[in-house]
Amino acid sequence: MLSAPMTREVVILVWLCVGLAACDKAEIRAYRVPKDPNQTTAQPSAPRVTWTAPKTWRPAETTSTMRVATFATPSGVEVAVSAFPGDAGGLLANTNRWRGQIGLGPLDEPGLVAEAQTETVDGVRVVILDMTGDQRMLGAVIVPGDGQTWFVKATGEPTLIGRLKPEFLAFARSFRSRPDPTAPQAASAGAVGDRLNAWSPPEEWRPDANASSIVSAAFNTDSGARVTVTALLGDGGGALENINRWRDQLALPPMATLQDQPFEDIGAGASLVDLSAADGSVRIVAAQVPDAEQTWFFKMTGSAAAVDAELSRFHAFVREVGLGEGP
Repeated sequence: MLSAPMTREVVILVWLCVGLAACDKAEIRAYRVPKDPNQTTAQPSAPRVTWTAPKTWRPAETTSTMRVATFATPSGVEVAVSAFPGDAGGLLANTNRWRGQIGLGPLDEPGLVAEAQTETVDGVRVVILDMTGDQRMLGAVIVPGDGQTWFVKATGEPTLIGRLKPEFLAFARSFRSRPDPTAPQAASAGAVGDRLNAWSPPEEWRPDANASSIVSAAFNTDSGARVTVTALLGDGGGALENINRWRDQLALPPMATLQDQPFEDIGAGASLVDLSAADGSVRIVAAQVPDAEQTWFFKMTGSAAAVDAELSRFHAFVREVGLGEGP
């Protein structure tokens, strides 16, 4: 069985210029997730992520555990900032989750290419989405190189969002990662990494050459499902936290304990969950596999039919690469 998730404390380091109320300079903030001194396993690398917020934006109370920060703008529009390990489900899944929040239908991969504005700013990948449904939403998906994917979102009346857009874009483009020299920068590939490098995907799986640098491998399948492999130091935030992140991607409520979430013990300390959205439209099958001082995450996302078509190949992938079992 899985061990209980370890407590993580998020420490927010706030850098403010002297006399902020009278200062004309934009506010700069830095966030990092340090080691918990009570933990006995290695933790992910902890580079500090900084950004520059417009001087008219003010920090607001952040009540959601999913958020890192919240800003209130003069127009009353709220800007939310969150971060999740790895690729957090992939760009398509997160885009469609946002679209659902404003009453829009899901996109396919070609539709996403047409919808998203992707750019690289000083080595940081930034994807901008501007969508209008019941309301208008600006969304940014940012990969600053700290092992996480960062999300910035603002939703409101179309005219107000239009006025906010220049500041929103500048904010999203300001994210940077500065490595902490006292933290380990990466784990060795380990046994799983060695097997992944030597493994040949089935002919139905096509490697995604444009995948985020966060993932160790990504495949688009003939059925339309997407398979990713990500490695994080330590337990990657804990089994429960990762399951709840995947549940959130399916608009499912979080679970309070691992006992509330059915999962399969697949041996060697590894586990597998099979989750579906309430309407059955999207399904996630994911395995968490410990390997020395890191954890590997094998994940397949897609429609119920697409995932079902690849399920036996995905299970074989986890057994062969994750657990080192023969084909």
